[in-house]
Amino acid sequence: MMEVIRLHCSTMTDNFSVFAQKYYIFAIPWHLILLLFTVMKAIFTQRVPQPMQSPCTQDHSSLPIDETFFINNPVNLPLFSEKSMTAQQLEYIVALDTHRHFVTAAAACYVTQSTLSAQIHKLEQELNTILFDRSRQPVVPTAAGALIIEQARVALRELRKINDIVAEQSSVIRGTLTLGIIPTLAPYILGLFLEQFRSRYPEVQVQIEEETTSAIVRKLKHDQLDCALLATPLGEPSLMEDHVFTEPFVVYMAQSHPLLNLSAISPQLLQNEELVVLTEAHCFGGQMLNVCNRTDDRKVAFKAGSIETLKCLTDIGKCATLLPELSVSALTDDELLRVRPFTVPTPARTISVVYHRSMVKRNIIEQLQNVIREYVPQEWLNPQTMHAVPLRHQS
Repeated sequence: MMEVIRLHCSTMTDNFSVFAQKYYIFAIPWHLILLLFTVMKAIFTQRVPQPMQSPCTQDHSSLPIDETFFINNPVNLPLFSEKSMTAQQLEYIVALDTHRHFVTAAAACYVTQSTLSAQIHKLEQELNTILFDRSRQPVVPTAAGALIIEQARVALRELRKINDIVAEQSSVIRGTLTLGIIPTLAPYILGLFLEQFRSRYPEVQVQIEEETTSAIVRKLKHDQLDCALLATPLGEPSLMEDHVFTEPFVVYMAQSHPLLNLSAISPQLLQNEELVVLTEAHCFGGQMLNVCNRTDDRKVAFKAGSIETLKCLTDIGKCATLLPELSVSALTDDELLRVRPFTVPTPARTISVVYHRSMVKRNIIEQLQNVIREYVPQEWLNPQTMHAVPLRHQS
């Protein structure tokens, strides 16, 4: 269109020129008009748009660089709009997904329930998506909400890595380490290494959480724990397992139990004995049945929820049970007389430090492993006479 106008102006200018020469007596006013069209021609010629060229292909080598231009003429190009989600909002939806209760989630985030509810509602409006089904108790994520929350966990995990990376690059080992431990291990292992670890690394704040295996695995996957001391293998693709030591099992029996006459117990001798075992919530309970080659609960006198209750019920029921060897340190002198080792190869469990594959705090975790290995019996580090008992993964 602009090209047509330009050609038209050029034609009119030439015509006016001829006309002025032919009728010279009227040349003065026509020359004014000719001047007007000449100016219009120049203007349209300059404003004809040129073909656009990609910035990547333009040659800028001959252009002068004025560094002050960008200072005096700042360009504000926000990466996110004013309605963009915040990391705090992601924390809130993850907390609500974890606790499935608004009051509990708000308490975990150290905010009021109204603040948490308002921010989650605001995020839902910005995304134009309902994240939680509030008609159900406890609240549950919607199908779309579950996918968004999972991605929020990934985003928060990557965000937290920034501080962890800085700490990892420091010559001084510092930071926070949240450590999960199973109940059949925590009371007996913590006294061996925790004080020494804190003394050696005073700038590392250790937080302990005692949970069952299933609860710890869930928290590791949801970034609520940095690492854990667990019986392994777990068979979880998203988790790494670093072997620390192998802990043997022993047999604990009630007074006057006939097997007390033996100096060592073969697992086959327990196959038909009445046993007290831990509940299915504990991975050690499944290992106890595996040692005795049992596939069900037949000949199980009681089920207990802790090592202490396990010993108590064994004495009451005149039965036998299995104990991890570290727990023997808590027995009285009378109870120690009723403990027998297994015959070789000794049934045992593999204890590992478990953490998420994306975990950055590898340096702290490595130092934790080293300290633990210093304070357990050295023959447990490379066991040649033990048999690692597999886990039953229902827990």
